[in-house]
Amino acid sequence: MKRMSIGSGIVAGMVCAGVALGQGEGGGEASDQRIADLQNAFSEITESFRQRAMALEQKGVAERDAALAERDAAVAAQKTAEAAIATWQAEVDRAVAARDAAVKALDMGDTARDALQAERDAALVARNAAQAAMKAVEVELDAAVVSREKAEAEMAAFRLKSETLDAELQTMRGTLSDMDMKLNVSTAAQSEQDAALKAGEVERQLLQQALASSQQENMRERFALTYNLGNIYKAAGQFARAEEYLLKALDMKADDPAVHYNLGILYDDNLKDRHKARVHYERFLELAPADRDAPNVVKWLKEL
Repeated sequence: MKRMSIGSGIVAGMVCAGVALGQGEGGGEASDQRIADLQNAFSEITESFRQRAMALEQKGVAERDAALAERDAAVAAQKTAEAAIATWQAEVDRAVAARDAAVKALDMGDTARDALQAERDAALVARNAAQAAMKAVEVELDAAVVSREKAEAEMAAFRLKSETLDAELQTMRGTLSDMDMKLNVSTAAQSEQDAALKAGEVERQLLQQALASSQQENMRERFALTYNLGNIYKAAGQFARAEEYLLKALDMKADDPAVHYNLGILYDDNLKDRHKARVHYERFLELAPADRDAPNVVKWLKEL
């Protein structure tokens, strides 16, 4: 509101000066002085507009940097989750090896059975640790989503500022048109005014392009996080959660062949839903007929 009141005051001053000029036409030197005063006022409002545009640009850059920092934090969280999954997988492998050794020792009596029970307890602890790691991954993903929504809100505010700037440009066009009618501004001066307005238009368009680019990048990061989490749940044997996140990824990017490929395998091997497996296998072949996995998918379709 403060910025609008300042701009309105300057425009009102210019209009009053124009009225005074219109009343004093034919006044000789006094009229020339009024013209000079009005030109000075126009220079001041042009400089004020340029400074406001620069301030908006600087704030936009700062907001973009903040969004990039949040994206880097989300990527770091994903890497942490992947490391936790790798640790969990190693623990599971060790538990499986210990279980196999214990099975071979079953015939050794009560002592061997007690050892096997201890190994089973250790495997249970490892499984619980893996589930805790999965929960941590979900929390980190939720935090990333919150960060993305915050960035989108900031981008919306930035878009509103850009629209306000556009409205101010339109106001200046109207003011300049009135001044041109009353002062009979020369062709050279009018060209300079048009150049200033065009520069403002170009700056607004660049800001809008930067906003659109940032939104696309956020969508790609959200898709990658959701898709990777679906595959992590599948590897961990939590097939319902894997289906949930892979379908979310499909909602974000319906024509991604990798998502259809993994959903086909999930329904075929794990969830035992042949109809859904066939749908996703066929869609994969439509999207990526030359993929190196295409021959395998053709073979699997024949086996359904």
